[in-house]
Amino acid sequence: MKVTPKPILAFFIAVLILHCVFIAAGIQQGATLTKLLLLPLLMTALFLCAKPQGGKPVLAMLALFFSFAGDFLLARDGDLFFLAGMLAFVFTHVCNGLLFIRLKQRIAGILPAQWTLLLILLILSACVYLVLQHRLGAFRMPVLIYMGIISAMTFTAAGVKANPLYRLAANRFLVPGAVFFVVSDTLLALNKFLLHEVWINVAVMLTYGLAQYFLTRGYLLVFGAQRIETTVAEAAERE
Repeated sequence: MKVTPKPILAFFIAVLILHCVFIAAGIQQGATLTKLLLLPLLMTALFLCAKPQGGKPVLAMLALFFSFAGDFLLARDGDLFFLAGMLAFVFTHVCNGLLFIRLKQRIAGILPAQWTLLLILLILSACVYLVLQHRLGAFRMPVLIYMGIISAMTFTAAGVKANPLYRLAANRFLVPGAVFFVVSDTLLALNKFLLHEVWINVAVMLTYGLAQYFLTRGYLLVFGAQRIETTVAEAAERE
């Protein structure tokens, strides 16, 4: 029987919505359980549905695994667990970034869209850091390094657009996924060190879930689990 990613991805969205409801309602056990279900669902979809002829999604699977490790660590209390969770997500971004570099055509230079995105990321990172710098304490340097790494990952995601084979995946899924990751981590930092609002925790997890969902959809497209919908759509993306 042919396995398709649609049911698994639909279940992921349902669990993500339930997780956000649990956060808003203050149901901690439910929120923890649903959070730890999210990444295994995406890993299952990628493992079962990526076709052999599309290549082995090793780096993509590692990125999801490190994200799961980060989720587990960040679900625990204490600064040490927070730092360990940050480190796990550093590995996530490194794996994603390395894969994006592989997907980009080697002969292609840096796209104008990459420079534009990089400028936006630098302005955003500078603003967030200036707002939080006096509240970060011992986290000042780790947060600064983390900002640089996630910005680099997003920069490389935009570079995939240079490859006509993967431009559709980049435009529809990989770049939006990377951007959602930046938004989620920005909200997380602002809420942890400054705002402390429950509704922002909901926004953090919603954008984080969408980030992982979009990236996984992109990888499924890249690794052959989903066909490009029409020749016309593909041709339009190449122009």
